[in-house]
Amino acid sequence: MPVLGIRMNKIEATRNEEIAPEGPVRIAPSQKIVDIKENQINGISGKVKVAEIDFEFNTNYDPAVGEIKLSGTVIYQGTENVRKEIIKTWKDSKKIPKIVEREIVTSLTSRAFLVAINCAREIGIPSPMPFKFTEK
Repeated sequence: MPVLGIRMNKIEATRNEEIAPEGPVRIAPSQKIVDIKENQINGISGKVKVAEIDFEFNTNYDPAVGEIKLSGTVIYQGTENVRKEIIKTWKDSKKIPKIVEREIVTSLTSRAFLVAINCAREIGIPSPMPFKFTEK
């Protein structure tokens, strides 16, 4: 499990009081990797090299009843070869290597949805992840 953690750097949630939705609300969450860099963090056995993957996660609503913007960092350890491949691929093509893309994107999306759901509840706008309820 090379993802060591996810740090939220900025959380912004706004509610648009001027718009009262009539009918369905279209919700469009999206994530974007904005930068990847190598860094060292303190570990149990001293300094540990990691890849820090900076991301943005935004939730837009139509009609514009509100907006949620998150930015954060995925801290990824992995092996030295994998870390170097992540850094090299990002520098060359601004992409994440396929071998780690699913793990990184799943981790950041899971965490971002949890934060965004809580933000939406606190400011009274629809959840970015609609829940379907079934009747018996």
